[in-house]
Amino acid sequence: MGLRRVGTLTRLRVHLVDECREGRRAPMPITRAHISTPHTMKPIALETKTAVAILKNPLDWGENSTGIRIVFLLAVGKGDQKGMEHLYDLLVRIIEEQSLQKELLEAHDFESLHAVLSNVL
Repeated sequence: MGLRRVGTLTRLRVHLVDECREGRRAPMPITRAHISTPHTMKPIALETKTAVAILKNPLDWGENSTGIRIVFLLAVGKGDQKGMEHLYDLLVRIIEEQSLQKELLEAHDFESLHAVLSNVL
């Protein structure tokens, strides 16, 4: 249910090559932050895209999950090392700063979510 539901929730069309579904690995929940970042083992998308889902109710993402509330679905384009580094820098900052997590969880529409993420950049 996880990735399909997140894909539906975000309403973001991510253009991935067919291997993406086969190449995806288990999501990596970061329990302290209640964040999960499902991604492929290597950059295989046609272009780099990120979908974000802010969940009202925690999502059970497996045995080590304490309730995921923020999901960043990452699709990194082939050869986009700079884009991948930028995404990971953004995620590290969000994970380290509890105040950013709180702001993200309080975002109730795309505009407020975009404003929070734009301030991080």
